[in-house]
Amino acid sequence: MQWARAGKIDWHPRLFEPADLDRKFLVVVATPLHELNDSIYHEAQRRGVLCNVVDDPPRCDFYYPAVVNRGKLQIAISTNGQSPALAQRLRRELEQQFGPEYGGWIKALGSERRHLLTLPLGAEERRQLLHNLVTPEKFEEFVRGTTRLSTTMP
Repeated sequence: MQWARAGKIDWHPRLFEPADLDRKFLVVVATPLHELNDSIYHEAQRRGVLCNVVDDPPRCDFYYPAVVNRGKLQIAISTNGQSPALAQRLRRELEQQFGPEYGGWIKALGSERRHLLTLPLGAEERRQLLHNLVTPEKFEEFVRGTTRLSTTMP
């Protein structure tokens, strides 16, 4: 309701109509009414519309993973709808393990990778240089600010 008041979504409180699925690619169903959820799911299946009935894994064509975002680093956790609570707990644990500093490191690694791709190196040499950049020691040096991640040739 808050998003509707803020103009972020259009909200029309009324009963479901099959025409609501016209020209739709996917639908998320989240009502407390099992019969209604079932009806919408079957109509979506008939029309080839992907459907996710919240908290009802057998009526889900897709699941939403719990995601940790650290800049360009994304870690997704899914239990295939079997235990969203576990996925959420694991997400919280991974958020602690992979702090915000990973965002900067990923950005620096991407820049260094693009630079390496411009150099006249063999595939194995390039692979080795890239793998040497992602060691725990290199990460700690990056966090401390004692390295620039440079792989330039001597």
